[in-house]
Amino acid sequence: MVAVTLICVFFNIFAEPLLPHMQNLFLPVYVGAFIATVAVMCALCPHVDAYTALVEITNEGGWSSSGLALMVGQISAIFALGGKTYR
Repeated sequence: MVAVTLICVFFNIFAEPLLPHMQNLFLPVYVGAFIATVAVMCALCPHVDAYTALVEITNEGGWSSSGLALMVGQISAIFALGGKTYR
């Protein structure tokens, strides 16, 4: 961990003019990794039709209604996107 910190300090202080060139060098790597990830997910993940993915709601948790099951399922994602303020 100390070595990574020292490398970051070195690049930010002494090799600052090289940073834009390094960003340009690694851009194709990031784009290629994104394309590879999407290709693997499309090839290996199970596929369902649009109606099943977007409209059909399954209530396998024992909640009293499908609407309540939907809201309980979404609350963790909403909380994660909203964040939490510590005071």
